[in-house]
Amino acid sequence: MTALMESSLIRQRKLGDLLVEKLINGRSVPTQAGGFPVLRLTALRGDMVDLAERKSGAWGLDEARQYLVHQGDFLVSRGNGSLRLVGRGGLVSQNPDRDPVAFPDTLIRVRVDKTTIRPEFLKIVWNSSRVRQQIERSARTTAGIYKINQAILSEVTIPVPRLDEQDRIIGEWQAAVEEMQRLRTALLTASKRAAQLRTSLLSAAFAGQLVLQVPSDEPASDLLARIRAKQAVSPRKQKTHYRRTQKELAAPPTRVTGDDYQQEALPL
Repeated sequence: MTALMESSLIRQRKLGDLLVEKLINGRSVPTQAGGFPVLRLTALRGDMVDLAERKSGAWGLDEARQYLVHQGDFLVSRGNGSLRLVGRGGLVSQNPDRDPVAFPDTLIRVRVDKTTIRPEFLKIVWNSSRVRQQIERSARTTAGIYKINQAILSEVTIPVPRLDEQDRIIGEWQAAVEEMQRLRTALLTASKRAAQLRTSLLSAAFAGQLVLQVPSDEPASDLLARIRAKQAVSPRKQKTHYRRTQKELAAPPTRVTGDDYQQEALPL
């Protein structure tokens, strides 16, 4: 990805020059049961947007219409207490038209010209180190919160190769992601099997199934029965209680004093 960002054969473009619509912030609405749905900030997960992370807002469809999310939209976080998280972006890969939802004021909506740059390609390069450096360098902090705005985003430069090259990169990226998911699933399955194997080994060990059994050995049940019988006929030991003598009781307590550790009597 770094080589792609630095290649002299790929044109570097400002995000503001790649838009089909101007950047806009979402709208802040209080929660209200039965209202029109709006995304939470937690909907931004990694480089994707989880449309199920929503709440009901105190507004209707007419008010929310200009803030509706569509497939291919790219949403960027406006602020965060962590510098490395401010300006993170995620792609809306699902089609929410049948279940519409708006986006909140904590996010900025980016709609690019798909004849110039694929939204999927923007998702890949957006969280790269070069773009992150630009965002973190330009972010402003207020009361411990790092923030960016539309003007800062418009000036962010990203590499824009030919569309066929973008499609090739997108295909390779998706194949790599699918392989990582497959390996993650395989690792999780192997971890569960290892836990089950450990339980089975412990059970077998306590049952004496991991070592060869000597036929002449006394069975454990017989050994336990013999021990119980022996304990039943053996006289119980009486507990002895130590009692201090009259001389010990009369002696005053002492303490150690001085460098030569001489004892002196303490007043009773």
